[in-house]
Amino acid sequence: MTALLRVEGLEVVYHAGGRLPALREVDLEVAPGEVVGVVGESGCGKSTLAQSLLGLLPANAEVTAGRIELAGRDLLALGEEERRRLRGAVASAVFQDPVASLNPVLTVRTQLRDVQRAHRPLPRQQLEQRAVELLAQVGIADPERVLGRYPHQLSGGMCQRVMIALAIAASPQLLIADEPTSALDVTIAAQIVEVLRQQREERGMAILLISHDLGLVAQLCERVLIMYAGQVVEEAGVEELFARPRHPYTQALLAAIPSLRPHAGLRGIPGRVPSLSALPPGCSFADRCPHAVPVCRRPARAVKVASARVRCHLYDPEAGHPGAHG
Repeated sequence: MTALLRVEGLEVVYHAGGRLPALREVDLEVAPGEVVGVVGESGCGKSTLAQSLLGLLPANAEVTAGRIELAGRDLLALGEEERRRLRGAVASAVFQDPVASLNPVLTVRTQLRDVQRAHRPLPRQQLEQRAVELLAQVGIADPERVLGRYPHQLSGGMCQRVMIALAIAASPQLLIADEPTSALDVTIAAQIVEVLRQQREERGMAILLISHDLGLVAQLCERVLIMYAGQVVEEAGVEELFARPRHPYTQALLAAIPSLRPHAGLRGIPGRVPSLSALPPGCSFADRCPHAVPVCRRPARAVKVASARVRCHLYDPEAGHPGAHG
């Protein structure tokens, strides 16, 4: 099947007192209707990846290498006006802070109307009717009342539902959900997950879910990419990843999930994600890895292991790691 989204060798740097490499050699594919998760700690490059895909990088960021192809079009070769037309119509986004993402001085009605007008000009009455339908589709029980409200008059969960309605207003083929539940309590987060699942099933829409929550990824995704320090260190089907995590970082993330077993301790990952201004040589996870040896000071390449891809010397037969897996 032809990929809806294909990213090859993407590299992004921030210019902030020097060149800070935020993304390095990132490869990613999303098929039509597929749900793919991108997981990692804060500072691993997940949000930079989302911004890159939509052409929303800040002014001090630069794509220095790679290719982003969306629905057969090379995004990096398009002008800003052409990219703007693709946002919403082909790919749209839901961000982690719904209150900050909505315009505080415009009602929900105005924001839904403006998004629809930008991609699908309709008579005023039809715009109003479709706005009501969109809010109903994302589980808002009284859409006519909510249309007249401003964002500050709504709860965080309600704002996130409005954001999803805005994101699907132009029937995009791909929805990029960047930490869509991180600002919500557990009950509301579960409701938002169900809204995303329903929208995917009803619309056949692909979803790229960016999260630090492996539990959320397990509920929604079919395939998972694990990111660390701007690189994809492991990619696998969701069942395979949870059953047999291979990269030491993936293993550490799964081990850090709280357990319901009696007297089970809470395990953390020692150290922290390295600063972009002081990335270690070779494998970026080496300083936190229990399997690190001198060879890990050389860059690791991504190798195929069964149906997964892993960027680790432990799985590269040519790397010479003494604990290499056969």
